[in-house]
Amino acid sequence: MQHVNQPTQPTDESRVDRIALASQTTPHADAGQTLMLCNPEDFSPEDIASFRNECLSAGEYEVNGGSLLEQMDPEEWLAHVVGNRVAETCQEGWVTEDVFFGVRTSDERIVGVTVVRHSIDNPILAAYGGHIGYEIRPSERHRGYAITLLKLALEHARQLGMDRVMLGCTQDNAGSIATIEACGGVREIRTPPPLKDGKPAQVYWIELA
Repeated sequence: MQHVNQPTQPTDESRVDRIALASQTTPHADAGQTLMLCNPEDFSPEDIASFRNECLSAGEYEVNGGSLLEQMDPEEWLAHVVGNRVAETCQEGWVTEDVFFGVRTSDERIVGVTVVRHSIDNPILAAYGGHIGYEIRPSERHRGYAITLLKLALEHARQLGMDRVMLGCTQDNAGSIATIEACGGVREIRTPPPLKDGKPAQVYWIELA
């Protein structure tokens, strides 16, 4: 994919034509419900804020895979995620990473967000954060989109040359456990430290070769 150094503004041209990086049909969803990975800077601040606010209004303290989306206004966040794509502009203490929206091709709606970190050379990431995080907006859950979004993220990781990736989730998150295992995740037998909310975590590895 092509890296850019500054956010760009959306135009009237269809996002489907301009920013589809990969696409995949969602299992168990309505016919034709396909997701594609799209760069966040191709969406308006209003679209980004709508997605963030819906996630937070569901009682979540963070947007998983959103690279601090819950803590920043959209313009600041766009500069943050674009800068972290390459080592030269990556924020100190962070690893280089690619953040994408999972977008439904039929109506160009932001369905979810995912981050693919190029490494886990960071104590928190190595403990439980992992290479990949993702979240589906509350109104689009339980429709198979999580598996589709994770598969797209895994394909991006494969294109980056990774041969295996780590993911973490809480022990009581049955939905995430099912999603990760459906994509080939194998649980690592260790007990990582608890997450920020105090919940116990568990770690999975997915082979990409």
